[in-house]
Parts: sequence; structure tokens; C-alpha cells
Amino acid sequence: MNIQRINRAFLTLLLMVVTLGLHSVEAAGLSTDKNTKKVYPWYVCHEGTSFSEIEPYKDYLACISVFGKIPEGFIRQCHENGIEVYYAVGGDEKLIDTPEKKQARIREYIGHCVKEGFDGLDIDYEHLPDAFQDEYSKFLRSLSSALHDVGRKLSHCVPYTSFMYDDPETHLFCKPSVLNETCDLVRVMCYDLYYAYGVDDPQFKNRIDCTGVGPTATYHWSEKVMKYWTDRIDVDKLVMALPAYGNDYTVTGDHVKGRQLHSSLGPTDVKGKLPDPIWLFYEKLNLYVYDDVHGDRHIYYASDGASTAKLLELVQRFGITKVGFWHFSSMSDDIWKVTQDWSRK
Repeated sequence: MNIQRINRAFLTLLLMVVTLGLHSVEAAGLSTDKNTKKVYPWYVCHEGTSFSEIEPYKDYLACISVFGKIPEGFIRQCHENGIEVYYAVGGDEKLIDTPEKKQARIREYIGHCVKEGFDGLDIDYEHLPDAFQDEYSKFLRSLSSALHDVGRKLSHCVPYTSFMYDDPETHLFCKPSVLNETCDLVRVMCYDLYYAYGVDDPQFKNRIDCTGVGPTATYHWSEKVMKYWTDRIDVDKLVMALPAYGNDYTVTGDHVKGRQLHSSLGPTDVKGKLPDPIWLFYEKLNLYVYDDVHGDRHIYYASDGASTAKLLELVQRFGITKVGFWHFSSMSDDIWKVTQDWSRK
């Protein structure tokens, strides 16, 4: 009898120690769930869109942010598999530059989310004037409150634009402290270090990211991006959004022309066989030099499994558990492979 009592006391004590240990782990901000690392990509609806495209990756997805018209039953199937779905919208200050427009836009967004069954709204407003910050803050506070009142969440996409290099405290149209206050998710767009389409476009002649040629993201630039935003936004709200496309430039002749190539396709106009890549050790990505079928020389900065694996090292270092991609349908098999490996670490 005494031995049984001692055994019971020992087991009780052991259970208390384990329980306290788990609580200590949680209090330290460390997860006890090995499956907390998830993918939060954007999804662009296209002809033939269906859940079947997502299904092979459903166990790795926590949320998708959708542009375009969704097919019937799509959100229901996502929900059945534990995937949240956000309604993604773009815009500029002209949509919300009066109190009347703000309220109308909020009613429109909430009405659509409720009607279609979206879990939240993903705002992708970019390049608004800095002077609009106060009005935009009012908009975000009203929108966030209205969404939360009906059980929906607010997500916001944020960049690291060229003018932020020289002045980390620059006056942004979206104030970081207000984003942290109002948003459930903040998606940091770690791409468009160089905006390939703008390299020869007169309307972008004053934008630093359209001057010269280069990759859409590099390791050290992405590190700087995430340092900026982790200093300003709670880390559990952050999604580090990585590119699933690379920058390709035609460099023959007097005018350079740029384009973006989905990682799942790559260059399709190569003359002969695509040459082996050159690994850029500082940028931590692959560079291809090739000729196309028209005889033009190209340089192609790839976003692939190798560069993604390096960027995921940053995700790990910053303690971020949410990774996004622009966009789901352009993710190549090798990007998926390294992302799945990251989620299991």
C-alpha cells in the first residue's frame, strides 16, 4: 500500500513538472506544436480555378488571400480543410479620400466578406501619398473595428520601398504603429527590390527600384526588410512574403526591357537549352545568361528552390512562423519542397 501511494505521489509530481515545463515553454514564446509553421500565399483566380489545385498542399496552408472571382464551393472546401480565406483588394487614396467614400468602401468590403463567407479582408493599397497618413489611419481604425464586429479579420500588405533605405523613420502612408494596432496579419512583400517592368517605362523614371537591372529580392536586402518590420510589428502577426517569380531582362541593343517570370515556368523562349546558372554568393540566388529564339541576349535572376531556401533561413532566424508567396500558382516544385522542409523543422 505504501509503495502504491509513493508511486501515485511520484506520478502526480511528474505530471506537475511536465505541465509546468510546458507552461514555461509557452510563456517563453516557444511553440509546443511542431506544425505551427504554415504558408499564407496569395491566390489569383483564373479560368478553371478549383480547390483541386490547392488540395495537394492543404496540410501546409493556413490561409490564402484571393484576388478575383471565386468559384462556387471554393471557400467551403477551404474551410473543411482548415484553411482561412481572405478577400484581397487593391486601391488608392481616391477610393477613400472623403468620409462618405470611407464609409461606402467599408460597407462594400464587409458586405462582400459576409455574403461570400470570407474570413477576412486583405488590403493591398500601395504607393499612396505620405500626406494621406492621418486619413488612412482613420480608415484602418474604422475598417478594423467594423470587421471585428462581424467576426472578420484584417490583413494588410506592406512594402519596403526605395525611399525607406535612406530614412528608416520616413513618413509612410500606412503608419506602422496603426497597422500593429488594427491588423491581425501584416504581409511583408519581400520582393520588387528591382521592379523589372519599370526599367524602360517613362512613368517610373523617378523610382529607384526601376533604375538599372537586378533581382526581385536578395538575401541581405530581405534581411533589412524584415529587420525594419519586426522592429515595428508584433512578430506573431507577420507574414514574410517571398517571390515565386524572377526578373528577366533583354539586354541586346540600346533599350533594356524587363519582365517577370513565374518560377514554375521560367524562360520559355530559350534558343536551344537553358545554360547552367551562375550562383551569386552574396545575393544568394541563381543568375542565368541565355539567348532567346530571336537572337536577343537575356539575364535572368531566378527565384527558385535554392534562393528560397536561403530566404527561409531568415524566416527561421527572425522567429517568424508564417510565410507567404506571390503567388500560389507560380510556385515551382523545388520552392514547395524547401518550404515543406522548413515547415517541419
